Amino acid sequence: MHWEEVRYTEDRIRWILQELNKDLPDVFVPNLSVCGFYASRWVKAAGIPTIGVLHSDDFFHHTVIDEFVNGSEAYRFSAIVCVSKLLESLVEKNAHQLVITRLPYGTPIPDGRASRSEVLNLIYVGRLVEEQKRISEVTQALCKATAQISGTKGFIYGDGAARKRVETIIEASSEASVQLVGAVNSDHMQQEMLKSQVFVLLSDYEGLPIALMEAMACGLVPVCTDMRSGIHELITAEENGLIVSDREEAFTHAINRLKNEAGLWEKLSAKARLTVEREFSHEVCTDQWETFLKNMAAEKPKRYQINIPRNMQLPLLKQGFKREDVRLPGMGERIKSIVSRIVSKYRLRKVMPFI
Repeated sequence: MHWEEVRYTEDRIRWILQELNKDLPDVFVPNLSVCGFYASRWVKAAGIPTIGVLHSDDFFHHTVIDEFVNGSEAYRFSAIVCVSKLLESLVEKNAHQLVITRLPYGTPIPDGRASRSEVLNLIYVGRLVEEQKRISEVTQALCKATAQISGTKGFIYGDGAARKRVETIIEASSEASVQLVGAVNSDHMQQEMLKSQVFVLLSDYEGLPIALMEAMACGLVPVCTDMRSGIHELITAEENGLIVSDREEAFTHAINRLKNEAGLWEKLSAKARLTVEREFSHEVCTDQWETFLKNMAAEKPKRYQINIPRNMQLPLLKQGFKREDVRLPGMGERIKSIVSRIVSKYRLRKVMPFI
């Protein structure tokens, strides 16, 4: 049986535990999987360290903290990895004997690097959604900046629910120079980035944005809103990027400076790449992760077969997990469903007796 064939959370937990029993891991990292999070209870009981990862400052990850850091002891992770200082601070106060560490993502450093040209190209890379990314306002900001500042162009990479809205805004902005490129394979994204000079990220919140690190590794100058999580660990204003207070005048002013202030783009570009090379390259971050995982595995040298429970009494459903946590119907719900099907079939036979 494959994962895709399993519908309910309880069954998915059993599937995970069965797969793990085939080749017991030294550590278990259920990354962004609610079913994996809950499976950690039985994995940890078998002597295998369980490690959660906090990626973002959002409702989902705050629910992870409530349930698997501050919740019932049985379901608490052995350790929690935070990708930013802010996320680390959220768990430090109430972590019940958990191991807490901060490990950023890593990004490749391309051989090439962005260079200044006659036209200043501005690039957005990410999901086309309103929640978090505020993509309509980002599109409007790009349209306004390119309309007001000669020699600038905007490019939007990505796809999502708000794509039509983005297209409408661009079509209505006849004086702007903004193009919706669409989705691009992640393996080719840095090659696309090297064609631009400025990376635009105007979200409400992030964790430690991978696209931002990739762009800085290419030598693009980041222009970002003043988010509380992640951004300040990558960007020091006026040293390796610009931080703006809004998506309107402050953003346009920042782009105007990069286009017309002598030497500013060159200085920020060089420092942006250097920041990633020293602190966030694949090599640096992979070494940190390897050391951490080896240390966690060494703490629990004995591992046992994982007990797979026949009956599961999971914690109550959490609003933050509702999109992924699909529980088995209770006995009452199953009886109602069976009765409903019988009644429907009976009524259908009265109308169509040949069935």
